[in-house]
This record gives sequence, structure tokens and C-alpha cells, in this order.
Amino acid sequence: MSRILGMAKISTKFQITIPADVRKRFGLKIGDKMLFIEEGGKLVIQKAE
Repeated sequence: MSRILGMAKISTKFQITIPADVRKRFGLKIGDKMLFIEEGGKLVIQKAE
């Protein structure tokens, strides 16, 4: 089951800001690399391990 954790707007430079609650929940830090995955026609963003 999916759950919406937040929302971000794409800037003029095509950047997004990950909401603070999401950063804390997943332990994201400056410099972390993220994967952009297509899954069933949807975009999934995942921290690279």
C-alpha cells in the first residue's frame, strides 16, 4: 500500500527539495545519492545504497 509522505515543486532548474520529515524518516544527508526508478509507469525515488 502506498502512502503520501510529502510534496515538492519542481524549480526553474528542475530541482526539488525533499521535505524535512521525509529526510529525517529516511536518514538522508547532504551528498547522498538518489536513484530515479520507473516502476509500473510511476517515478520512485530511492536512496542509493
